[in-house]
Amino acid sequence: MVATPWDRLIEDVRLWMINRFAVNTDRDLWLWSFVFGTAAHLEYLAIAVLWVEDQKPSPFEQYYPRMTLGRAARLIREKNLLDVATLERLDSIAALRNSVAHRGATYGIPFLQGGPSRGEYKGRHIFTDLDGLRQLIDDVDAATEVMGQWLRNAGLGTDTGAPA
Repeated sequence: MVATPWDRLIEDVRLWMINRFAVNTDRDLWLWSFVFGTAAHLEYLAIAVLWVEDQKPSPFEQYYPRMTLGRAARLIREKNLLDVATLERLDSIAALRNSVAHRGATYGIPFLQGGPSRGEYKGRHIFTDLDGLRQLIDDVDAATEVMGQWLRNAGLGTDTGAPA
């Protein structure tokens, strides 16, 4: 098979990730990406919950454009909008995301050496502990479902209520 320009450039990206972050296997790269993707998805939903609760005061894209998942979870907790279990999941997922995003944590996440909290979710290292990864996936799904249901109950997700 002939490599396309995209294939060659994606390979360059893969090698860059390996060299800079020590995500040496496809599994490591997918898990690293999963952490960021799920945190971004939950952040979007959490901000949507706050936006709806605040009566959609601005276009969605302009509502708290720099809010993090952790900050959104704190505001949701202050307003008592979601159950405690969901908020604990959001807090834990935000902490995991931060553990693989900040300072020296962006190198060698898949390894247990170094900072003990890097890549850990609820005390389990998701890059080396299959049950820890399963727990993360289950918690992401549960939090997504709760916030999605909250938004549907509030009329979001319909043709007239979707964020624009």
